Amino acid sequence: MGARSYARDGRYLDLRATVGVLAIALCACSSLPDAGGSSAEAKSALVKQRAESRWAATIKGDNIAAYAYLSPGSKSLMPLEQYILKAPRNIRSASVTGADCGADSCKVTLELKYDAALVKGVVTPHLETWVLDNGQWWYVHRI
Repeated sequence: MGARSYARDGRYLDLRATVGVLAIALCACSSLPDAGGSSAEAKSALVKQRAESRWAATIKGDNIAAYAYLSPGSKSLMPLEQYILKAPRNIRSASVTGADCGADSCKVTLELKYDAALVKGVVTPHLETWVLDNGQWWYVHRI
């Protein structure tokens, strides 16, 4: 038998079990996918997919799902209720045309197709900023 360790409250601590649990946790964390991607191409592909998903939710009218893509900073400045009130309602389609990514931010270019009051099917370019925060890419909403 090895030496016993005790917590401040008198409970016995098995150091081998504690070390084993910590080792398993570290191994599990190291095997998680890197949301930032290891290359600019990987980052770009991931951010494009998230931008397309956000716009799909917006077009469908699922503003709660679209709001979930906002960065924590954007959410702190714009509550869900305000976001829903300002959400675009006339967008017909959104196509991601490119993404230029740095270490922790991406500029995503899109083409939005919408209906204006007198003209249907207007296509316009749109630029979005996405940031990497806590291992996930988030949309920075312009206020």
